[in-house]
Amino acid sequence: MSAERLREEVLARARAKAEKIIEDAKRQAEEIIRKAQEEYRRRLEEARREAYHRVVSEENEKYIRRVMELNMEVLKEKNRMIKYIEEEAKRRLAELSPEDRLVSLKVLIQDALNTGMFTGKFRVRVRKEDVELAKKALNELGLEAEVAPDLDGLGGVIVENDDSTIAVDNTYETRLEQAMKAVIAKLNELVFGE
Repeated sequence: MSAERLREEVLARARAKAEKIIEDAKRQAEEIIRKAQEEYRRRLEEARREAYHRVVSEENEKYIRRVMELNMEVLKEKNRMIKYIEEEAKRRLAELSPEDRLVSLKVLIQDALNTGMFTGKFRVRVRKEDVELAKKALNELGLEAEVAPDLDGLGGVIVENDDSTIAVDNTYETRLEQAMKAVIAKLNELVFGE
């Protein structure tokens, strides 16, 4: 088997595994969102019923004040759900197995390189705990690069060119931040119709 074919097979397997991880993460995120929506709707309906019976007998000014209070409760609940989803995602990222972390690093490195911004030597910045996995990922991808153990946090990579003028931040925190924007938008759409 030629080295190129072996490399292609390794890349194909890595892509397949990465796609499975991504699909699993999407399914898990959808399940978290679904449960959060159900709980939110149940609580919102309960809060609305209770508020309605009190407000009917109150003056108009009291009614308006209560509606404002309910809107604040809804926003707090929304923020609580968002915080829960984010904390759960961080927990799962922190608990990635070495095998899953290796696949993830390979995907993140390849994703950065696929931007087309890197033409020469490049550096991969990782957490010190991920140095060996990053080296293995580069090796499996058939790439050579310096691995700098200078990141903190949950993990992921920052890929930068040799003189650090171009960088792609594919850290888990950055990716999670991007994903959370989508989650918040979807939550607003599903719950608030925004």
